[in-house]
Amino acid sequence: MPTISDINVVKAIAREYIATNKNKALALQNVGYSHDYAYSGQATKLYEKPTVKQAIAELEEVIQVDTEAELKHNYEIALKLLNQNIAWLTPKAESGDVQAIQALTAAIRELDNITGLQKQTIQHKGSTEPKLDEAERQALADLARQYKLKLA
Repeated sequence: MPTISDINVVKAIAREYIATNKNKALALQNVGYSHDYAYSGQATKLYEKPTVKQAIAELEEVIQVDTEAELKHNYEIALKLLNQNIAWLTPKAESGDVQAIQALTAAIRELDNITGLQKQTIQHKGSTEPKLDEAERQALADLARQYKLKLA
């Protein structure tokens, strides 16, 4: 049976705890503890030990940072693509192309929705990070006004 005094076992418990969606007993079984022990009241005391708590907290921190970085990366890609589409569609829409106007309308609304969502949901060190500066926001509003769109 694994021993909690081994730091590799502690790290494995933390890793399995997160991987099993915080199922304590299943995590212990996956690390090598017996079914009977994993489901005993004594096993849950392992999770109260400072070394195990710390290992879980450290792993959750790494996961949070990785998730935030991935969200930021995806957000920046989406903004870049939408801005490219808007830049490409604007001259076509100005020439009266109905399909371009419709596509531009959708792209502007999507850009507004994404930036609004970013402001509402992505937190970084306790504060919201707006991604559009005032000039970008004004340019978006001007495009919306030009094509008589209402932004959320």
